[in-house]
Order: sequence, then structure tokens, then C-alpha cells
Amino acid sequence: MIFDLAVIGAGMSGLAAAIRGAMSGKKVVLLERHTRIGGLNSYYFRQGQTIDVGLHALTNFYQPRQSTSPLFRVLRQLRISYEELQLLPHRSSVVSFPDQELVFSNQREQLLTEIAQKFPAEIDNFMRLIEWAKEYPLSALSGGEYKSARAFLPSIIKDRLLQEMLLFPIMFYGSSWEDDIDLEQFAILFKSIFLEGLSRPKGGVRVILQILQQRLYEEGCELRLGREVVEVVDVKDVSLLLKVRVGAQTEEVFARKVISCAGYLETDALFSKEKVKGMSDEVNIAGKISFTEAIWCCRRTPAWQHAVVFFSKNNQSYYRRPPGLIDTNSGLICFPDNFGEKNEGSERTVRLSLLANFDLWHQLAQSSQSSQTMEYQEAKQQCEAMSVALLRDYFLRQRLDQGPYQGLNQGIDSVLGEVIFRDFYTPWSIHRYTGRVGGAVYGCQKKFRDGRTTHPNLYLCGTDHGLLGVVGALLSGITVANQYIVAESAL
Repeated sequence: MIFDLAVIGAGMSGLAAAIRGAMSGKKVVLLERHTRIGGLNSYYFRQGQTIDVGLHALTNFYQPRQSTSPLFRVLRQLRISYEELQLLPHRSSVVSFPDQELVFSNQREQLLTEIAQKFPAEIDNFMRLIEWAKEYPLSALSGGEYKSARAFLPSIIKDRLLQEMLLFPIMFYGSSWEDDIDLEQFAILFKSIFLEGLSRPKGGVRVILQILQQRLYEEGCELRLGREVVEVVDVKDVSLLLKVRVGAQTEEVFARKVISCAGYLETDALFSKEKVKGMSDEVNIAGKISFTEAIWCCRRTPAWQHAVVFFSKNNQSYYRRPPGLIDTNSGLICFPDNFGEKNEGSERTVRLSLLANFDLWHQLAQSSQSSQTMEYQEAKQQCEAMSVALLRDYFLRQRLDQGPYQGLNQGIDSVLGEVIFRDFYTPWSIHRYTGRVGGAVYGCQKKFRDGRTTHPNLYLCGTDHGLLGVVGALLSGITVANQYIVAESAL
């Protein structure tokens, strides 16, 4: 059989691309190396608990009748009802620096009040920033010029601390640049986080994945799990031949067109070099941003009001590959149960993400010496212990003598003393599971905004396409499929 479209990778963007392709009447096959879909945003089971990997929060929250939201566009294009997602909005989240905190929720007025109270001279400028973000002309598939958000922001926001506090969560939620983010991506994420807001499906990321998998089947798309694409070869009379590893065997899949959500460099590595050249001619595009994540599954969650905490120990935000295994100067803490009304969540997990150095973790993991393997495991244990200490330190630095923070340090100690299950992921874990070069969660520094590669029938979607977050990934798959697959059907 010759497929009209083969999609490499069942991450969010690959799932969306496959669904859209199949909706246009094409014969579509979706190839996934693992036995579970989701890619960077998946889940697993341990000791009776369902543990999410990747997803902290869904950006671009909207109410059912807000038809301008990117999430609304995704649901409409994939024919998914809003109610199926069972979205729980966050009650509040916080950007926490030593000299100031900014609390925000899905009610824009809360952040406006915070800025008016804490940065009164900047409230008019912040309103200008909102209008700028709303009107920013997104290049979409046109491949716009790259610009620095850090260099641009002082033209509107004058207070240096506020600049840093606005940049910090946006970088953590999507930048492949060190200490900066592309201006267009800043505009996208500023709207996604601060103007539209955060939510989480009741039941976690598996809710989204189950819905998408059901849509695949409804549209007649063939999903092949446990199939790792190891090579792509140009074939004159067909277009592309995909060589697929299935256990110890190899099978061949023929397709007229291919969409890959594996990443630019990762897709380049699949090509037979004597057939197709040029994709990796550019240098210095590999991303350097990777993370560790500590996950503690507990018997209960602490008495804490915020869903996500973006914290920095310095007023100058730091967002780069650290010189050591991890960076303890800043990070992201997530309490999944703090989405929705009190006690509505049931995940009972605490998650802490820290910037990490892939090369150092790679060195520990790669050695064939048993002592070095032990060093990798010991490094994980040491870094998890540092993560626990960092979590406690953060809450000890809060004002525990008043309001909702009272006694929180005892609550954290008590919760972490009743851990059912703990896990710790490193950049090497990310690379091993996803194949991402350098464990780069947000992919290459350069994005390929038109989705094209050097081969006329091969396209990219996902992280290296340039759209961000879960909603961005879904929209990326839809956009690429619409332009290069669905549009062809309409001719």
C-alpha cells in the first residue's frame, strides 16, 4: 500500500496533522516509536497513580463562546467539543522574585491590579504592552524576521524588574534561546499565559490524548505503535520510502508525502545522505535548553493556593544551560491539584523543573563502566535531594506568619514525608525517550515557520515549526496539514 501521507511521531502536533490529513480523505499512517502516544506530553502508571510527563498547564484558556482563541480554532478544526476536555482553570499562579511577586489568574483584572499596586508608574505602559501583543502581526507560515524580545521590551516597559518578571515565565514556557526569546514567540506566549490564561484537563494529559486517539480511529487513520522510523529514502516513482524498525525486524512504508514532528535535526538524521543533502548545512541552530523534573506523588497536597510558581532567587532572571548538572537559582513548581475549585483535582503530585546541562548528564549516562552508571544514578539522587531542599527553601522564604502562607513549611515537610512514589527525569531521559538532540525540550534555536524542508514532499510540524505549548503544537500540526495536504485535496 502507498499512503498519501505518513506522519512521523505521535506527539501532539503529529496527532493533529494525522487527523487533519485523514479528514481530507487521504490515506494516512501515523508511526510512533513508543507503545504510547504523546511524545513530550505523555503519562505513565506507577503504584496505582497516573503520572503526567511534560504538561504542567494548558495555555490559551477560553470560555466556550470565545471563538477567537487558538484553542477554539484547534477544537473546531479537529471536531472536538469543548466539554470533552473537562478544563479546570488555575485559581492563581505567581511569578516570584526576591523583591517582588506578581500573582495572576485567568481574570486579567487581577494582574492589572497587581501591577497597579506594585509598579504604579508602569500600569499605562503595561496596558500599551497588552495592546501591542493583541495587534502583533504574526508571520504564521511566512517566515518572519527574528527579533530579540529582551531588546524590545524596554521600549514599552521602563522598570527593569518588571521587564524581568514578564520575560521569565514566558522563557520558561517556550524559549529555545538562552536568556531571551524571539519577539513573535514572546507575543504569542504573552497572550497565551497572561491574557488567555492557564488550565488543566481534569484527569491530566491522558484526557487530551484519549480524545485525539479516538478521533484518529474515527477518521480512519492507521496508527502504528512500536514503529521507529530509522531512515527515509527518496524514491522516484513514489516519493518517499520510510524504513521502520519493529523490534528486531524492519518494515517498509511508502508515502507520497511525509510530515515529521520529530524535530529538524532529528528528521535530517533520518535521511540517506547520498539521496538528500543540505538540511543540516546550517550551524549553531541546536537548542541548549533542557531540564530536570522531580515528581513527588503524595498522599495529599500542601495547603498552597497557587497552581504554578515561576521563581527566581535573583532579580535578574537566569535562563541558560548551567555550568553544573542543574541550576538551583530558578525554576518552576507545579501543583496540579490547584486547578479548578478546591479539592477538585486528584493527582496529589508536586513537580519541580530546573534548568540542566545535557552534556554533563550525557557524560554520566554514556559510560559503559558500571561505576559510571552508578555515578549517573547517584547524581540523580543528589539532584533530587537538592530539589527537595530548594522546594523547602522557597516556602521558608515566604511570609509564613500571615494569610494563606501560614505554616506552609510544615505542610511541605509533612507532604514530602508521605511520598507514595517519586521520580526524577534528566535531559538524558528526554533524549532517550524522544530522540531530541541535546535533550532540547523546545528544539532548535531557529524555527522553520513555513514547515518546509529541502525535500519538496517532506514537512515539519511541532516544536521546530515555531508554535509553542500543547495548543501551539496542535495548531502547528493542523496548519502544516492544511497548507500542504488538505489544500491539495481541494484543488
